[in-house]
Amino acid sequence: DVVKRHMILAQELDRKLKGDSRFEVVTKTAFGLVCFRVRFEDPSVTMKLAEDLNASGKVYLITTSTFG
Repeated sequence: DVVKRHMILAQELDRKLKGDSRFEVVTKTAFGLVCFRVRFEDPSVTMKLAEDLNASGKVYLITTSTFG
């Protein structure tokens, strides 16, 4: 089942990101959605990572930003 496989992959990514001090998982992973950011002051680092990964054609990330 495709949905179940994506949920398993999301949990695996969640675990790997939590084990890497360069990243922060910012919400609880649900279904196939993993919300994370790069741990740097400059949010452009996260945006650059998303652009590079999307350009690879292997994954697709949706970006957002928080203004406060």
